[in-house]
Amino acid sequence: MRNALLEKDRLKLGYEKQLLDQELLILKDSLGEFTNTIKQNDTTIQQLRQEIVKVSVQNPAYMAQVSDSLNAMLQTHIMTDERWLKFKHVFDKVHPGYLAQMKQNYSKITDNDLRILALQKLDLNNSSMSELLCVSTEAIKKAKQRLKKKMELRD
Repeated sequence: MRNALLEKDRLKLGYEKQLLDQELLILKDSLGEFTNTIKQNDTTIQQLRQEIVKVSVQNPAYMAQVSDSLNAMLQTHIMTDERWLKFKHVFDKVHPGYLAQMKQNYSKITDNDLRILALQKLDLNNSSMSELLCVSTEAIKKAKQRLKKKMELRD
């Protein structure tokens, strides 16, 4: 009887593990899609900027319309606080405890530093990070330098 109960528990745990593995796979795919979308949006934004330069020389009146369209697109591309919370939720499921461990190991790390760490973990380049966080590439570089110092100067 005891063996039967143990076998039942083992099967139940195996099934739960299988469900969790499937959920993790789905979340990894979702995070991968998010990363690819960011990279594609970054490429599109760069192309639009190049077109704006061309158009501004040829037709200054049309330039304002294109600029408005680009600004609208940028607004949908920015990681707002609400989007960060959704992103962080998925990120934490794919990389469990990563951000919490960073915060625990380096107590001086800010929420913005955690964003940089998460985006670095996804192998995003400085340009993609800057577009996503709506800051300059130089700001990302400086943020990374400061983060590195914080991490080297453990509390």
